[in-house]
Amino acid sequence: MFPSLRLLATPRTLRILLLALTAALLSACAGLPETPQPFTHALQRPEGTPLGAAVAGQAAPRQGGSGLRLLVRGAEALAAREALALSASATLDLQYYILADDSSSRGLLALVAQAADRGVRVRLLVDDVHTGTRDAALAEFAAHPGIEVRVFNPFRIRARMGLRRGTELLLRSDRLNRRMHNKIMVADNAAAIVGGRNIGNAYFGQTSETAFLDLDVLAIGPVVKEASASFDAYWNSAWAVPVETFAAVTDSHPVAPLPEPRASDEGEAMARALFDGTLAFEWGPARALWDLPEKAGGRDAAARDGVRMAPSLRALVMSARERVTIVSAYFVPGRDGVEQLAGLVRRGVTLSVLTNSLAATDVVAAHAGYAHYRTELARAGVVLHELRPLSGRSGPPGTGGSGPFSSRTSLHAKAFIIDGRTVVVGSPNADLRSAWLNTELVFVVESESLARSLEGLIDRAADERSHRVRWNGSRLTWERREGDRIVVLEDEPDTTAWRRLLSDLLWIVAPETSL
Repeated sequence: MFPSLRLLATPRTLRILLLALTAALLSACAGLPETPQPFTHALQRPEGTPLGAAVAGQAAPRQGGSGLRLLVRGAEALAAREALALSASATLDLQYYILADDSSSRGLLALVAQAADRGVRVRLLVDDVHTGTRDAALAEFAAHPGIEVRVFNPFRIRARMGLRRGTELLLRSDRLNRRMHNKIMVADNAAAIVGGRNIGNAYFGQTSETAFLDLDVLAIGPVVKEASASFDAYWNSAWAVPVETFAAVTDSHPVAPLPEPRASDEGEAMARALFDGTLAFEWGPARALWDLPEKAGGRDAAARDGVRMAPSLRALVMSARERVTIVSAYFVPGRDGVEQLAGLVRRGVTLSVLTNSLAATDVVAAHAGYAHYRTELARAGVVLHELRPLSGRSGPPGTGGSGPFSSRTSLHAKAFIIDGRTVVVGSPNADLRSAWLNTELVFVVESESLARSLEGLIDRAADERSHRVRWNGSRLTWERREGDRIVVLEDEPDTTAWRRLLSDLLWIVAPETSL
């Protein structure tokens, strides 16, 4: 060992270095930056815009109902966002957990920048968990007249999630482990998209290592103003910090230019259909539910009455009399949740869950939390379906992919259907992280026709692309349909011993609320 390394390795020197590192990190992550920021709000009179007038005319005969359109195919979901960017004449608001640095994101942002060129006010709010190395790019985007960018619940360490940022997370976990998971885009306070998709190739069926099966809704009518109210609450909160706080646009920070703005043919067609009333919607009473941004303030803030929406969602599920269908990429019900769901079944309610298999999931730790309760749920009579990791050259039905896909298909959708008439679509999974840590947003819609459409999609996925998990009296089995026959497996399908061991280990070491 070199002399200098021997010196560094002495106990006294190591203690000094550790104390210095800890002091530096504590000072770096002492709290949120105190940056003055103006309060702004959604457009007060959307009917004064061409889009607002067009959708108001469609909503007028519906006696206060809202129009909802399921966005299942990835290509259609991207086209709908393009349509909002093309249609806006006054305001565009975007709030997302992940804004990837890929072709889908750059293309959509180019259309948003084009809207700003037309005089549209743009507000972009992004969670900070994936933006630590993209401050300069976001600041460049925000330098455009008419565009503002804020990051939610920021880290002090502006870097990838490595040793330094990971240490900050550990030292300030009660705040920094709480992320803004909401996904929303609103044009002119007249049309909105809410659901499970982030912005990126994987969510829109473009070429990607993982093809996500996901779900959004495009909405018009009164519920849009509620969605805008949720956006305003987050945008004007102390946790939304202007990106200029962390980066300035200078010649020494070159940024890759956005592509030329060009919408897909489907996006342009949807924009026209929004105006001329030919875009089909399911109509019914609808409302938005969201966590208050104060939930990011820590354990005490999240525990206050009215901060979390999870109790309202739980009450909806527990009100069921006939059947409940849950679609959740990550399904971690916890001990109390298992007892409540088992109680529903004992009352005669048919309870079905569609979630990821271990082979399909992109988060093994989340599957570990589900697997811990899986046997008990199956024995209680809960119908469990686990999505299989199908892959193909053109992508599975529903992704809208243009392929080729070289790896697994993974479920990312989040939805509840209660008694065939109440539909909940939004950002939260049926897990403890969504209930207690992340902030979330949903639409709750009363519509039998929307429920039938969604149930049909779920039934197809359960029948054609999933394993049915059963308790045979002594152990779990997995069943899948292959043509006219049912194949029964006694080991967790499509997995390696290492992946199964990893799932078991993660359950032991990871806190259940963080899975």
